[in-house]
Amino acid sequence: MARLLKTISTHALVITIALAPLLFLPSTYIPLGYSKTMVILVGVALALIFQSLAMLRSGTMSVRLSTLTLSVLAIMIVSAASALLSGDIRDAILGNAFGTQTLAFLLLCGVIILSGPMLRGAKVAVLRFFVLFAFSAIALGLYHVLRLFFGADFLSGELFTSATSSPLGGWNDLALLFGTVLLVAMVAIEQLPLTTLSRVVLTIASLLALVVLAVVNFVLVWFVLGVVSLIVLMYSLTKNRFTGGQMSLDDSGSGAVLSIILSTVVFIVSALFVVSGSTVGGYISNLTDTSYIEVRPSLEATFGIARSVMSEHPVLGVGPNKFIDAWRLYKDPALNQTVFWNTNFEAGNGFITTKLITTGVLGFVTWVAFLLLLIGTGFKAFVRADSHDRVWRFVLISSWVGAVFLWGMAIVYVPSAATLVLASGFTAVYIAAYMTMVPGREFTFSVFNNRSFGLVLVAVSMVVIFSTIGTLYYTGQHYLSLYNFNRSIAEVEPGDQLSDLLTSIASSYNLSRNDTYARQIATYDLSQLNVLVAGEVTDETAALFQQAAADGVNAAGAATGADPTEPQNWQVLGELYSVMTLAGVEGAYERAEEAFATAATYDPLNPLNKLLLARAAARHNDLASARSSANEAIALKPNYVDALLFLSQLDINDGNVEDAIARTAAVVSLEPNNPARRYQLGVLYQANGDQENAARAFEAAIALSPDFSNARFYLALTYAQLGRSADATTQLQRVLELNPGNELVVGLLNELETTGTITLQTENSTEAVTEGEPVSVSESGQVSTTEAPDTPLVSTVNAVSNEAEETTATSTENN
Repeated sequence: MARLLKTISTHALVITIALAPLLFLPSTYIPLGYSKTMVILVGVALALIFQSLAMLRSGTMSVRLSTLTLSVLAIMIVSAASALLSGDIRDAILGNAFGTQTLAFLLLCGVIILSGPMLRGAKVAVLRFFVLFAFSAIALGLYHVLRLFFGADFLSGELFTSATSSPLGGWNDLALLFGTVLLVAMVAIEQLPLTTLSRVVLTIASLLALVVLAVVNFVLVWFVLGVVSLIVLMYSLTKNRFTGGQMSLDDSGSGAVLSIILSTVVFIVSALFVVSGSTVGGYISNLTDTSYIEVRPSLEATFGIARSVMSEHPVLGVGPNKFIDAWRLYKDPALNQTVFWNTNFEAGNGFITTKLITTGVLGFVTWVAFLLLLIGTGFKAFVRADSHDRVWRFVLISSWVGAVFLWGMAIVYVPSAATLVLASGFTAVYIAAYMTMVPGREFTFSVFNNRSFGLVLVAVSMVVIFSTIGTLYYTGQHYLSLYNFNRSIAEVEPGDQLSDLLTSIASSYNLSRNDTYARQIATYDLSQLNVLVAGEVTDETAALFQQAAADGVNAAGAATGADPTEPQNWQVLGELYSVMTLAGVEGAYERAEEAFATAATYDPLNPLNKLLLARAAARHNDLASARSSANEAIALKPNYVDALLFLSQLDINDGNVEDAIARTAAVVSLEPNNPARRYQLGVLYQANGDQENAARAFEAAIALSPDFSNARFYLALTYAQLGRSADATTQLQRVLELNPGNELVVGLLNELETTGTITLQTENSTEAVTEGEPVSVSESGQVSTTEAPDTPLVSTVNAVSNEAEETTATSTENN
């Protein structure tokens, strides 16, 4: 029975890790990374439970300590201490979606690594790990190759709707996965006596890997593959010299020939992409319609944040999953002049380099120790291994190569959850092979030798089982709350009662005290306040206003209480008081000021905080303060369109249009390449009835920023006033391309087609369209852009095509 329980345990662990690239819970309401992590957590939990039962049944427990496993324990302990002292324990432990930066995920990876001794001597289980890993890679490779031929809609399942979405998690993670496939394949062909079928499978996997790698085009992966393939090629060509044989392909066997061919092909392809990756990669991206540029903070920006954090939290850092807080506080002000001004990165340049910021010097040192010990014990194992079993030697080398490669890439990149689980899995398999092949001191405790040990064994097993079940229960509650929250918002239909939606969100909040849920409730109450304050005042609307205001403030207060370091919570609270200021609520303006000031302490470089304060001041009829705050926002970001438009509206309302035009024209002469200033000038000309100059200003703004939606929208209105209906139609058609489905734009196009003119007044068109953002953030926190970064503070992961570089060179950010 004990053997059966142990077999179930080892296979549960192996199957879960090896199939991690494919496993997930299909739901559009949960981020893919969280759904994958949840499945992996269940699999690892089952492995731990059955292992505990096996120990109870056998009555024995063996422990072999090593410096490598001790370093993993040190990482877990230091990270836990950092989380507990972070001041925001909920975010540090689990966050909103069990992200890779959280303590919970790190502990999961640590448990997987420390489960390595469970696989000691389990040759069948570890071989199945590699077989299932190969199956995962081939299945995933075929899936993506088929989508290249049949389009992104093929087998999308409503989850993978873009060409660059993947069941693995991230587009660039495919490069890490298939880079590992090639490394393991080269080791297998070199080390194992393979059957013909095995060679065919490895060849197919290698070809698929090269195809996917060519499409993804992760330069650092190509560089590593080039170096390793060259080493393998040199070894394959010269190994007979060290055994006294002659170099002869005919005498080396088909395995040696295949090894030479594969390593040669990998080296040539890698060299091609390293030397001319942007050109070749750009051609392939255009051919396959898979243009994708992932970006992250550069090393310069990451270490800049680290220097600031070290001055305040040198030992344990700001806490796991808290990089985003440090980014807001300490990022370089120069970023406000780029498209990344409002992008909140969740990690730095790499997964491990981020640990210097989140877990401090102590945490970073433990990670460095882990990497050095991983590399060092590998070389030690190659020398001291006393087993002549070729299978175990293959397991040792291939698992070590896979672990070193994946953890090494984690220094310069932030992998997805599945990739980090694979890295942990390869490390666990390596530890199992190391303990199998390298002799070492082992402690065995048995109830047959010491009856009192039985109580200890029962206690340890019960602690493991109950803590595992408790973890599953707590995480399940968290998962269910997020599912219900996202479903509630996604399934809202026109005509639904707001009260029903708020009740559903409140139930999610009761399951997990997430500040995001409370903030969403406050946001809906804010929307209701805006509608009520703009309408006719009656006893009924006054009562509704009071109720919405009270509910909104309570919800926003719950959000700020749950996470006082999240600036959005304070912004929503401030906006609630700002609307109440407009309604004449006593003391509301002062509370709005306080809330926006608090938001600014946690996000000091965000001009939105100053603009929100300016709007509150205007509602309080303090126009001098409103102008001052708006100018402070513009000082933070000179091309901040919303603040410039706000100032223009103040000038228009005050009747100071002529003076405002003169001031703005003077600024334009000093900032000729600022499209936002030209847009502001156009709005002022239009308000003054000077349609000709307004058109020129909007045209100049568009020349500097071709996708400036609001400039094109106002230009269309101006053209309509000038009788240029065809030109107005052209502009609105482009605006509709940038804002698909916008009902106002569709209506104006229909009006132009039927009447040849537009009756909409410009003062009623504010915020009619939104600006297209070149930067997008995925559910897992990966940041991508449509153009090459225009700052050294942000670096790309993929090789950037010449076309993307030209786009950056000829465009100017206007948001």
